[in-house]
Amino acid sequence: RTWWEAEGRIEAGRLRIGAGRVTTEAGAMATLSGGADLGRGTVDLRFGVRPAAEAPEIGLGLSGPAPAPRALPEVSDWARWRAERS
Repeated sequence: RTWWEAEGRIEAGRLRIGAGRVTTEAGAMATLSGGADLGRGTVDLRFGVRPAAEAPEIGLGLSGPAPAPRALPEVSDWARWRAERS
């Protein structure tokens, strides 16, 4: 079973996502936060995935022009956690 939750608003041409979350029974979770300036065509978003309940989040930040935002992966906490378990 999968649960979806989201919170956000659109005001003055700006989309704000306060919290978006998908959770599975197995404990995996994905999150979304940030927003977009619809008039300027820019985004500032953060996606996160937690593959297991005990694992740290793997993140991806996206910012800049919506057609080609700059991506900034955030994997150091997960890589350290994984290395400690090998």
